Amino acid sequence: MMLSLKTILLSMANQETGVRGYLVSGKDDFLAPYHNGIKDYESSFAQVKELTADNPAQQTRLAALNDRALGWRNDVAEKVIALTRDSKTVEEARAMEARGAGKTYMDGLRGLINEIQDAERSLIIERSAAGKAAVSSSDWISIGGLVGMSAFALIAGFALYRGIAAPIANTTHTMRALADGNLDVAVPFTDLRNELGEMARAVEVFKQNGIKVREMNARESALQAKSADSAIKHGASCFCGGCRRFYPPHFQGLRQCRPQPFRRSGERTGKLRRSRRC
Repeated sequence: MMLSLKTILLSMANQETGVRGYLVSGKDDFLAPYHNGIKDYESSFAQVKELTADNPAQQTRLAALNDRALGWRNDVAEKVIALTRDSKTVEEARAMEARGAGKTYMDGLRGLINEIQDAERSLIIERSAAGKAAVSSSDWISIGGLVGMSAFALIAGFALYRGIAAPIANTTHTMRALADGNLDVAVPFTDLRNELGEMARAVEVFKQNGIKVREMNARESALQAKSADSAIKHGASCFCGGCRRFYPPHFQGLRQCRPQPFRRSGERTGKLRRSRRC
């Protein structure tokens, strides 16, 4: 039961991560943790509910827990997903995330899980104390095994939570960095052979596409700069008399008859005198 409760908490974290990933990237692939988290939650919740069928207090806590989970899904997750699908309302979805719209639901859900776990531990202790005088040595071994298994389940569940939640948080941070234009950020966990690895590899594809676009823009800018430099040099050559070949056919005579500067004042005077004699 303890492991199922941890799985419930982990499944909610996966759902939350999937919604955030979709909000950052806008790609449906990032919703995979959300949909898988819903399946894991429903399966684990059914197991816990069945295991506590003889405990009305636990059933009441589980009903409240389920209300919180469904409330977050309907009032926060589905709304953020719907707003993100429309480019006109994506900023509204981001505003919901920034306000921490789902924090109240998640905090309440974690609190209820802690209450259920504490009640279950207390129940185990009470049952153990009540049968203490009558149990045989074999019974003690069984109880010891039960306690050991419970402790192992708690430790394993906590390790599982820490081992998955932290990588998911790192991947979400990487997606935010890529969305902000930081294409030099490293994408972790691409070598994992699980859903987290698939999500990381999808992020890596997104990063590589961004790098290709950046390189194409850089090459285009370099070509434009080179073209502009050639145009400047060509214009300078024309200004210095190096573009005679561009005279149109009906102006070819001008190329031959451009006025030449007088080299000496005497030449100017002599030409003026000759023009008077004419």
